[in-house]
Amino acid sequence: MKKLMQIALGSMLLISYSSFAKNQAGIYLSATDYSNKKLAYADGAKIHLNNSVWEMPYITVNDKGKKVKLDKKNIYAYVNDQKEVVRIYNGGEYLLAEDGQIQIYIQTSHVAKSKGFNVIKSYYFSKSAESEILSLTKENLKKAYSTNTAFLALLGDPGLDLSGYNDTLHTYQLNYLFSQSKK
Repeated sequence: MKKLMQIALGSMLLISYSSFAKNQAGIYLSATDYSNKKLAYADGAKIHLNNSVWEMPYITVNDKGKKVKLDKKNIYAYVNDQKEVVRIYNGGEYLLAEDGQIQIYIQTSHVAKSKGFNVIKSYYFSKSAESEILSLTKENLKKAYSTNTAFLALLGDPGLDLSGYNDTLHTYQLNYLFSQSKK
């Protein structure tokens, strides 16, 4: 019975590892690299995020026969196999939903329920590629943009959905409001 459990656990780990070992499109080592669209390891290197059962603090890159481990603390972002930018910040991974005047990020978590799980999306923002990532709340927006009184006035609408996306304008509501505050 013990041997059967070991085989089952080993199989789960192997399946888990292989499901997260997708070939990523490349890595941005810094915010400057991101701003300049300078991807490292974009020429066919195999990039493993090491986010299986146990999340590791490094990314493994197999580049031209060489295996390199990059500490996630020293990586700005990676581009996943769907060509989406995922920023690494303070140990978390944030999908860049919109690279506008305000950068909008989404972090997804899975919460177990009696049958299956719920996917919870949490929204974040940063003022620029170099800026810290903050939870998308009116309080944080007011602190971050305290000198932009026109933007702060537009945030005063009690019905404003901070994470709302405007399908007509193809932009998040916050970036639309921010652009209106600059007129």
